[in-house]
Formats: sequence, C-alpha cells, structure tokens
Amino acid sequence: MGEGSDLMLVGEVAAICRTNVSTVRFWIQTGKLPSLRPGRRRLVRRSDLESFLARSGELAQRNRAKDPR
Repeated sequence: MGEGSDLMLVGEVAAICRTNVSTVRFWIQTGKLPSLRPGRRRLVRRSDLESFLARSGELAQRNRAKDPR
C-alpha cells in the first residue's frame, strides 16, 4: 500500500499503533475502527485511523483526569 496511500493493510495499522495485528482486528470487529474489504484483504483508510487515534487519545486524557492517583 505504501506511505502515500490512503488505504493501509491491517499489518501497517498495527505497526503505526505499535500493537498486534490481532488487536487491530479486534478494533475492526467491535466497530471501533472502520475498514473495507474490497477483496481478500482488510483495508483501513488513513483518515479513519487518524479519527480513531484522536478519539482514543481523548478518552485516555479523560480517564487520566478521573484517576485520583
């Protein structure tokens, strides 16, 4: 898919997020991360990943603010 492409393979998403491919697949299966399947491969739009990461970051900040430690 390459760096400039708007579509990324699940493995590329996992590398960017520094997580396992199975974690990315879980995000997709639970509807947290939108994806496409034009053939045999599961693809994620770069814009969808950026939105997902922004939402995840906001949630992490809110959870840190609630933590009394």
